[in-house]
Order: sequence, then C-alpha cells, then structure tokens
Amino acid sequence: MTTATTTYEPTAEMVRDEKIYLAWGLTEAEYDLIVAKLDRLPNYTEAGLFSAMWSEHVSYRVTRQ
Repeated sequence: MTTATTTYEPTAEMVRDEKIYLAWGLTEAEYDLIVAKLDRLPNYTEAGLFSAMWSEHVSYRVTRQ
C-alpha cells in the first residue's frame, strides 16, 4: 500500500504574509512594486518568476560596469 503525498502551492496571501519573497532575494520595495504593477498580489509562481528574472537582470547589469 502506498500513501499519497499532498503538496500545495502557497497562496498569494501566504507569500505576502510570510514574506516568502525575501528568501528569493526580492526586497520589500520590489515586492510592493510588483503588487502595484499587477494591481493585485502575485501568486507563488509569479513572485518566484519575478525574483529569478530580476536577479539575473541585476547580475548582468552589475557585470557590465
């Protein structure tokens, strides 16, 4: 007999309230900017994608100096 494992994606409210985005390298100001641009809370996947995109962009910009 096997047991099923249930996984879940944190809600947009959990991302905001638990500040999950900080662990991904987003600052509070960056997260607030995302919320303002989307006019809603980003979900878990969206916040993670912004973090990855902005992290790579900043890194590229820094290496060009």
